Amino acid sequence: MELIRRGVLEAPPGMDQLIAVAVGSSGPVAMWAPSPGLVDPPRARGQAVSRLPEPVPVVLVSYLDSTVPVSSVASAVSVTFPLIDELSDGSFLVVGARCAHRRGGPENNALVIDRDGRVVREGCLGDGIEHLLVAADGTVWAGYFDEGIFGNRGWGTGSRAREPLGADGVVAWSADLERLWGAGVSVIADVYALNVAGSEVWACTYPDFPLLRMRAGASRVIPTRGLDGARGLVVSGNRVGVIGGYDDPLQWVMGRVEGDRFVGTGRGRLACDVEPRGWSAVSCRGPQAHFFDGPEWYCVELG
Repeated sequence: MELIRRGVLEAPPGMDQLIAVAVGSSGPVAMWAPSPGLVDPPRARGQAVSRLPEPVPVVLVSYLDSTVPVSSVASAVSVTFPLIDELSDGSFLVVGARCAHRRGGPENNALVIDRDGRVVREGCLGDGIEHLLVAADGTVWAGYFDEGIFGNRGWGTGSRAREPLGADGVVAWSADLERLWGAGVSVIADVYALNVAGSEVWACTYPDFPLLRMRAGASRVIPTRGLDGARGLVVSGNRVGVIGGYDDPLQWVMGRVEGDRFVGTGRGRLACDVEPRGWSAVSCRGPQAHFFDGPEWYCVELG
């Protein structure tokens, strides 16, 4: 497999800090700001705050296959460590990765922002969000890391009202930010990679790095061997490629799913002209995995 450089996303005027980026169903979407405060927030009681006291001006940008913006929207947000995607009606979904549960209840860390830059809907998707993908049917898929699964920041204190919203590891939400479904398996302590592939959703999770195949409201765990540190998944039918590892972010392992087994068919290292410094964001959709090193956009496709 080859790592193809697609180009560098163009920043809107006056906004030189890339805060969040992803590839949605229609192409890349990004959040730009004049300063890095949303991803380098102050700390309180030893933790980075999940919300700034005042909103930060941002520009939300849509791209197509080009790295040149096709539309942009000025807005303001206060949630820190935001993730971004685009909903089917063209509005933007912005979700803060961190979310505190306080005496008065949980923070609303999910924002729907329309094409006029207005926040038209808010909700809570919980703490510890590592992955955010909006499927073609409008379902919002979130993959959580360990603190979002087991609890932190006021979640998981033994009270049912404070049970982590990410306890299932992978959770489906509606475009109205209502919980629809959770993976419902006990093997997930951290979601390392997530892929939306048509009517199916795939994940590679810690520990042991099995594949998790989800469709029609059911989950199936498929054990693997020799995988660790996955960052991306490419999927076509029963063919699956796992990209990344603890020792080498460019390694790949290819295989096919036969019943409840993952049968390896090959492994290697992504061919590329220039090795990136590291991945700041990853979006996996079906046979394509999109990787970002800052605004530099790369793609891997399962042939």
